[in-house]
Amino acid sequence: MNEYDDDRRDDYSNNPEREDILDAAHAKTKAPGILLIIFGAITFGLAALNTMQLKELDKTFDEAVVQNDEKIDADPKLTDDEKKQRKEMLAKAMDVAKKVVPPVVYANLGAGALLMLGGLCLIRLTAGWLVGLACVVGIIPFTTACCTGFPFGIWGLIALNNKIVRAGYRAKASMG
Repeated sequence: MNEYDDDRRDDYSNNPEREDILDAAHAKTKAPGILLIIFGAITFGLAALNTMQLKELDKTFDEAVVQNDEKIDADPKLTDDEKKQRKEMLAKAMDVAKKVVPPVVYANLGAGALLMLGGLCLIRLTAGWLVGLACVVGIIPFTTACCTGFPFGIWGLIALNNKIVRAGYRAKASMG
C-alpha cells in the first residue's frame, strides 16, 4: 500500500507528507479546474449577451413570422389550405420558442456560474460535491458551449475520482 490508498481513517493533521499529498492532488486538479473556469466564463458571457437580446425576442420572432408568411403566400405550388396550415404551424412554433428561450438563457447563466465555482473548488480541493455537480452540468449538452464542456467535465470527474486527489481532499479537510 502507498500513502495515497483510500483509507478514510487517515489522520493528516500531524503528517509531514501532507504537503506532498496536497501538491500531488493540486497537480492533478489544476488543469481541469482552470478549463472548467474558462468554460464557465464563456458560457456565462454568452448567456449574458443572450440576456441582453431577450427584450427584442418578441419583435425578432414576429418579424420572422411575417417574412415566412410572405414566402408562403408567394409559393404558387401551395393551396390556400396548405398555406393556412403552414402559417398556423409556424405561429405555434414561434409561440413555443418565445416561452422556452428565456428560461434556457437564464439557466445558462446559472450553469456558467456553477462551472466557474466548481472549477475554483476543484483547484482548491474544496466542496467535492459541487465539483461533481459542475462537471456533470458541463457534460450535459445543455450549456451554450456544450461541445467544449464535455471533455472538461469528464476530465474533472476523472480527476475528482483519482486516489491522489481523494487523499488530497482528506488532507485538506484535516487541516481545518
